[in-house]
Amino acid sequence: MLGIALKDELVTILQEEHPNTYQWLAQESDEVHICRGHGKLFVIHDCKWPLIGSNPQKDAFYEVLDNQECHNYLIVEACHDYDENDIGGWYDNPWNLSKYVTVNLSSKYVTVNLSYEGDNLP
Repeated sequence: MLGIALKDELVTILQEEHPNTYQWLAQESDEVHICRGHGKLFVIHDCKWPLIGSNPQKDAFYEVLDNQECHNYLIVEACHDYDENDIGGWYDNPWNLSKYVTVNLSSKYVTVNLSYEGDNLP
């Protein structure tokens, strides 16, 4: 699952200056949640989202993000294999979009529990 939170000003830039990129993002999304006065949260289910090189539309989207302040967006990927593809810095978003990871290792000899949220590595 992937969550893409964009502040209103970034949504407007996409809609007005990059309409094909915005249309692609809207079509790729399974859900779109609007928080008036703040922004939009696009949710994509069942997706593996490599950062660049996998799709020209996605690359165009990242080119737009490269020219924006990181506090205007947050992209969080939750998938079965752990990776750090999350980018952006809009941590006080109205949907409380963030990543919380728990890893359990256990055997008959030892059990280890590791958890972290966002950028707070143990």
